[in-house]
Amino acid sequence: MKNPFYILIVLILLAACDKAEEAIKYHFIQLNQTEVNLKSAESFLIETPRPEDLSFTCSNSFVASINNEGLVYTKRIGTAHIRVTNGYLDDEIRIIVTAHSNLYTEPIKDFSLTKSDIKAIEGEPFNETENSLSYQLDNPKSPLKTYVFDTDNKLFSPSVLVQKAERDERTVFLEERYKYHDGFNYYSDALIIEESTILVAVDNFDEEYDQVIYYPILFLNTPNKTGRVSKENQYQH
Repeated sequence: MKNPFYILIVLILLAACDKAEEAIKYHFIQLNQTEVNLKSAESFLIETPRPEDLSFTCSNSFVASINNEGLVYTKRIGTAHIRVTNGYLDDEIRIIVTAHSNLYTEPIKDFSLTKSDIKAIEGEPFNETENSLSYQLDNPKSPLKTYVFDTDNKLFSPSVLVQKAERDERTVFLEERYKYHDGFNYYSDALIIEESTILVAVDNFDEEYDQVIYYPILFLNTPNKTGRVSKENQYQH
């Protein structure tokens, strides 16, 4: 006589196999959707035969979100992985989000670099002071970038000038890359300030230009520093 326990194990395994086969038949993600390229602020529906039996999660909510029906909404440039499961099988789609706006090239934002490091990367500046380097750019909408250094000669605040006439596109450019924090007047590279490493501020420079300034998160605890260089110092040669 066969062992009842052995028979029970066999029945459980057979049931599990049946469920796995059913999962493959009805729930598996379409293979042509393993990677999707989208722009920011776009939506995309993951095609599955029975989405009501699946659950969806997103690995990077800074970049994208997904609802219970499998509708992906892109937020900012970057990469997110959407995990789809029915409880038995998992699959994953990689979402690559690129920008609508490339208004300007962002400056170097590695705050561990020194003035000499920046010069080695960027070359000889258009203008140099004791605590800053300025570079002319071949971009009429954003003609100048500047690096400001602290008393330890470490990069404190890179910045770029952007024409005021490009204010709408500048907003799109920043919102595709950073999260704006209402009431705080800064953008940052995370959904909450506590998880941010970079802050981005927009300051009035003169009648023609705004200045987009990048700060390390430590700037919040650094009094009496603005990272702003006067117009005279930036253009002096």
